[in-house]
Amino acid sequence: MDDAAAEVLRKYARGELTSRAVRDETGLDYSEILAGLGRLGLRPPVASFDGINGPALRRGVAVLLEALAEHTP
Repeated sequence: MDDAAAEVLRKYARGELTSRAVRDETGLDYSEILAGLGRLGLRPPVASFDGINGPALRRGVAVLLEALAEHTP
């Protein structure tokens, strides 16, 4: 991976770019993006709860927390 692609991946990990923007700039598919992040010791950014999918993400988290609470002794 060249320095330019590594910098694009760093921006993605910081939440400054979308995976689509990374793909457009680097030509990497999503599995290659994840592998590149791993090689750099980075993780994918946390999904924003403020965007169009925010309500669905909040519901999903609530369901998971409820399920955990029901199955925790």
